[in-house]
Amino acid sequence: MADDNPLEPTSPKEPVYNDTPNIARVRSLLNQKSKVVVTDGREFFGFFVCVDKDKNMILTATEEHHRGKVRYVGLVMIPGPHLKSWATFKPDPSMYI
Repeated sequence: MADDNPLEPTSPKEPVYNDTPNIARVRSLLNQKSKVVVTDGREFFGFFVCVDKDKNMILTATEEHHRGKVRYVGLVMIPGPHLKSWATFKPDPSMYI
């Protein structure tokens, strides 16, 4: 009868994904610190949030580096056609302290 009680706590279930190896790889990079270089030479350093089928990418908590100047841009969408390169950094445990 415990299954019929809507107030009884249930354990959260992990979602099941039927990903291709490439999608699984991209999913593993979510929320990782990333460096994105665009075609005009600007570099963006932020946390990878998502990408779509057209390679449009979203980063959060992002800094833009261009010609020796740095500015905070926050949430940024980088159009796929302007994406030149993308790299991720290993998580630094000290950033969680």
